Amino acid sequence: MAAIQNIAPIGMNIGPGGAIDPPEPRLETASGVRLIPANALGDGSPEFCYVAGSVVTYSKPRRTTHFAAALPSRAIWNGKFMFQGCGTNCGVIYQPSAAALIKGYAVWATDDGHVAKSSPDPRFAREDDATWAAAGTGRLDEGALEDFFHRAVHAVTAIGKEFTKRYYAVSALKYSYFQGCSGGGREGMVELTRYPRDYDGIIVGAPYFDMANQLANTLTSFVAELRSSGAAVPRPLWNVANRSILDKCDSQDGVKDGLIQNPQACDFNPYETCRGAAPGEVVTTASRRNRSTPSASYFQQNAILPERQSTPAGR
Repeated sequence: MAAIQNIAPIGMNIGPGGAIDPPEPRLETASGVRLIPANALGDGSPEFCYVAGSVVTYSKPRRTTHFAAALPSRAIWNGKFMFQGCGTNCGVIYQPSAAALIKGYAVWATDDGHVAKSSPDPRFAREDDATWAAAGTGRLDEGALEDFFHRAVHAVTAIGKEFTKRYYAVSALKYSYFQGCSGGGREGMVELTRYPRDYDGIIVGAPYFDMANQLANTLTSFVAELRSSGAAVPRPLWNVANRSILDKCDSQDGVKDGLIQNPQACDFNPYETCRGAAPGEVVTTASRRNRSTPSASYFQQNAILPERQSTPAGR
């Protein structure tokens, strides 16, 4: 513990590291440092040192963001730095990527400067919480939003890279990469535009970027499906919709492979095509009314998924 504290750059505090999602007691540490044995999480990861704590993002008023780092042994480390993006509104720290650790990367993550509240409904992810963005009734927490939008990732990146060099006793890293999807995709896009020198390469998937429109689309869909018990789109119907969309549009690109390369070219009306044999596999009168809302387009948005992933895409 003392050795880790001694190499911590100014602005880094070693200690509790926020909320781990999904919860993993073996990564919980009050001191901020824990040695994780090989395959301890059942994912084939090599032994690694788990370091957690906080990093200062702004001095006056003082603001911090939690971080966590998974550092493989010196014998395994490939000389590279990998930042693992968050999801949705963040507020949690994901478990370190086993694939990255197996390849020898030092893996870092942050919760973007806030701790998300636990969801009261298991159908919603903890990182969907956005109450942290309000400082009170009708007032935004501007500091929290600044951390979320760009400061947290940049601050942890800068200090994390310096800490990694000190930990492995090297003068420079070979390469630094960022990888994230959804909220992590947004983080990567912001890093690329605001801090292009932070990374040698950035991998972005499904960026949660056009927030106003995406939130409006989601909330409108929720309202539409809550009109009545019959207005909701049940899971069996998603399966039927997926099969129907693939049957109609999969071969448009000349290859029937379970993928639709251009969803916009798929002329598909779920309310005329979807017919299932089992209860819940038909479009009800109430759910038909949802065709005027963005929820109708969900059928097409998820059509690019193979049938084994025929429910709405996760984050």
